[in-house]
Amino acid sequence: MLDELRDYRFYAPDMLHPSEQAVEYIWQRFGETYFSEATHDFMRQWKPLREALAHRPFHPESSEYQAFLAKTHKQIEELKLRYPEMPLGVDVG
Repeated sequence: MLDELRDYRFYAPDMLHPSEQAVEYIWQRFGETYFSEATHDFMRQWKPLREALAHRPFHPESSEYQAFLAKTHKQIEELKLRYPEMPLGVDVG
């Protein structure tokens, strides 16, 4: 934060804490330095599922959303099989 992100745009409005952009950049740099290729592979697969789980539908009772949930749940189960050591204690639905 002090070396690469000196510009004020990388700070939250309180000018004390890092902005979301800064946190994302720091996380990216941290991962480039410390994560193995296997970890990067897992994160590439997990990111779209995490985003799907964060989705808030207008019509949660719709058949389209139920199909979306079923597909997401199936993908999470497949990811759990590929990475049994990862605690993916997520609840779909």
